[in-house]
Amino acid sequence: MYKVISLLVLMVYTASRSVLGCSVPEGGFKSPEPEDIVSYSDIVAVGNVTAISPLDPLYGDNFPNMTYGATVDVFCSYKGGPLPSAIKIGGAGFVPGHCTSKDLVPGQHYVLFLRFVEFLYNSTGSNVYEQTETAVPKSKLGNFLGVCDLNMQYPVAGGNMAVRQTDIDCPQATKLSTCKRRVYPSNDMDQISTVNTQDAVKMGSEKGTTTPSGGAVGITSSLTFLVLFLTNVV
Repeated sequence: MYKVISLLVLMVYTASRSVLGCSVPEGGFKSPEPEDIVSYSDIVAVGNVTAISPLDPLYGDNFPNMTYGATVDVFCSYKGGPLPSAIKIGGAGFVPGHCTSKDLVPGQHYVLFLRFVEFLYNSTGSNVYEQTETAVPKSKLGNFLGVCDLNMQYPVAGGNMAVRQTDIDCPQATKLSTCKRRVYPSNDMDQISTVNTQDAVKMGSEKGTTTPSGGAVGITSSLTFLVLFLTNVV
């Protein structure tokens, strides 16, 4: 029963992340600015990929030869820290339905944009992280140091205070008032505050499109109901 419930929870999580597939937005694709990437991510860290695992700790064998796991030695974090000195990342590679591949290469130093996979911790006790955006080489770290509200912290090792673990340089982020912060268009904020999910879905269907929030919410809600039903039955 436990395995069945865990699998169904993973189905819900996967559906909510990739159910909509990859479609070209109006006006074409545009690379997000550093402040946008940081705002999308709960964690911004710098580290070295020390190992690759064929078995994906997040998706298991659901996407064979497509996704995999990675172990990263953390040099420092700029958001969401301090982190452990070593972390596991799941969902590396290509997840069907996503627009880009999030590959990681052993021995490479990256700036990583992550979120903690809470449902895995709650169900199995595993500490697994997932990439929210494609990692960039550490050489591009300077592009992100001008983003507001970043705070450089060294990782925690053996339960001790966060300390510098390597000779890798982790410069401090800017504290200047000229730092960059993500700007939400006023029309988007107005829409968020006045249009609920049902109205958004209706508006999308009238225009012949599917809204991200509406589509994901609808399918995820159905799968969540299925999980709850089978939990009671099984």
